Amino acid sequence: MSTERYEGTTSSAGTSGSSMPPRGGTPMNPGSGAATSDNMADQAKQQGQQLVDSVGQTTEHGMDKAASAAEGLAGTLREKAQSLPGDKTTDLAYQAADSLERGASYVRDADMERMRGDFESMIRKYPVQSIAVGVAAGFLLARMFR
Repeated sequence: MSTERYEGTTSSAGTSGSSMPPRGGTPMNPGSGAATSDNMADQAKQQGQQLVDSVGQTTEHGMDKAASAAEGLAGTLREKAQSLPGDKTTDLAYQAADSLERGASYVRDADMERMRGDFESMIRKYPVQSIAVGVAAGFLLARMFR
């Protein structure tokens, strides 16, 4: 008769440590518990790092697409500015195109930590305006997904 103990089992009398294996049960090996938890921790760390790397790559790709779109919009705005009536309107269109290009350059060149820090400092400097922008963005998102 085997004297192996199985995890998570109870005998019919309600005592732990039945010699009968449960369905899908694994024999307990007293010396392997620490090694198994270390192995599981290593696997979790590896999977976490893979997730972080994947999110980072996706974020960089998205930022690059946004910068490219802003540059394309700036180019289109410059082309259309030439046919706009009035000097003031044309100047405003060129200023908007310049701002779009600066924004695209910033998005391409800045890392996420720098952008987060800049974002936080703008919110601290202009809290009321930040709340207004947040409310407007929330309203627009709600309308889009309605």
